[in-house]
Amino acid sequence: MKIKDFSVGIRLAGSFSLILVLIMIMTVTGVGYLNSMLTSTERVMNNYLLQERMANEWQTGIESNGALGLVLLTSGDPDIRTYAQQRIEKTAARVDILQDKFNRELTSEQGIKLLKTIGEKRQVYADTLVKALQISEQGDREALNHFIRSQQLPIINDYMASLQALVEYEKTSIDKAGEVIADNGTAAILTLIITGCMALLLGGVLAWLITRSIT
Repeated sequence: MKIKDFSVGIRLAGSFSLILVLIMIMTVTGVGYLNSMLTSTERVMNNYLLQERMANEWQTGIESNGALGLVLLTSGDPDIRTYAQQRIEKTAARVDILQDKFNRELTSEQGIKLLKTIGEKRQVYADTLVKALQISEQGDREALNHFIRSQQLPIINDYMASLQALVEYEKTSIDKAGEVIADNGTAAILTLIITGCMALLLGGVLAWLITRSIT
């Protein structure tokens, strides 16, 4: 059976249907890639980026509390000590909120592991500050300075390092999501170009065949 054996209407309808199928493939593919890009973008904006900012805020708070802790331990002015204590407590309350949010939102195995390490470091940091305050109250300046140098400062550095690991983890998650978005965008463009060219080529071939079958 040859093309010219079909009526002109059937030939045109068949050709148009084939082109519509290609257009449908273009549309479905494009929508699929766009949906994936939107999902990845939403994940970055609502999860990774916010969590990175939270981790940075936590880290900044501990830097501040570390310095204020030294002021609290070494200052002999009651007003300065009171101010330092109030600021430390305010920052600690904010860190409680941040830690609670991370506990609810972090679901990856690596993220949970990092958060567990941070929690352990935070507890050690808090216990060390309490012990340092006890030494400070005894009035032994030399013992206090030795304790700060040998124990408190290294513990603060370990705590900060654990927070930095969380910051880097969030940055890596953002970078990976960005790569997925870029890959999906590239794939969508290539797919649309290829299917578009196929539709044009098929349309031209079908038009030529139909014209040839009529004349």
